[in-house]
Amino acid sequence: MKTNPTQDTPSPSTTSHHDTGESSLKPGRTGVEAVPLSRLRVVEERLRQNGEVIVANLAREFGVSEMTIRRDLTALEERGVAQRSHGGAILVDSTFSDPRFIESRLHQRAAKRRIAHRCAELLPKSGSLFVGGGTTTSEVVSCLRDRPDLNIFTSNLAAASEAMSGGASLSIIGGAVQGPTCSLVGELARASLALLWAERMVLGADAISAEGGITSHGGAEADVARMMIERTRGDLICVVDSTKWAALADHVVVPITRISMVITDGMPADEKARLTRLGVKVELVG
Repeated sequence: MKTNPTQDTPSPSTTSHHDTGESSLKPGRTGVEAVPLSRLRVVEERLRQNGEVIVANLAREFGVSEMTIRRDLTALEERGVAQRSHGGAILVDSTFSDPRFIESRLHQRAAKRRIAHRCAELLPKSGSLFVGGGTTTSEVVSCLRDRPDLNIFTSNLAAASEAMSGGASLSIIGGAVQGPTCSLVGELARASLALLWAERMVLGADAISAEGGITSHGGAEADVARMMIERTRGDLICVVDSTKWAALADHVVVPITRISMVITDGMPADEKARLTRLGVKVELVG
């Protein structure tokens, strides 16, 4: 039987891993439709699985240029799926699309992830844990997805989102959503916390120092954090990136002497010495 000469036959390149999906292109299309659809689907899948993607890694995986991957990410950004970042992109959850939250989430993200991994290593596999608001604390929760025996209670909607794709046991307290921070605050939040106790707490900070303690830009968020602290029987672990030591915030959450441990990627030597004298353990991550 002869092959119809007008019928296209797939070349080896169209069936390779690198060029999978090129045949889905439609002539004359531009923008999102001009991106190979199956590759775009895989990139989106990676993004939804991991929360972020790195341009260089995807370029190696598909055997294409980094510029090509950047165009893919631009297509996903136009659809509202991704937010471009330096060297890659992060997943945009429509629940957390406030530009101020996205900016905070991207800021020092590599350091936040190192801090989060170290914090997770120090936390038990079971028991109960309060998790406060913030982007670093939400990174901690993403490292606890495989701990079904650890009961997590949080006011942090971003942290709850991180736990959804895993096997974590996480409960969200009630309250009103504070847009820029994606935290739950107010009377309902306080009423919910009045019914709970936890063995430990992980909290973030907008600013930190030995003299000023843990402080927050938002009074409502600080109020909920203070009540969580009151309902915590044991250790308070503060997770902060190095920029928070030079920051200032107006609302006091807790004095530094109440903190059991600070995990950070860097801090002034004099602050470290003062915390040590006050009995606060310091974990520096590289």
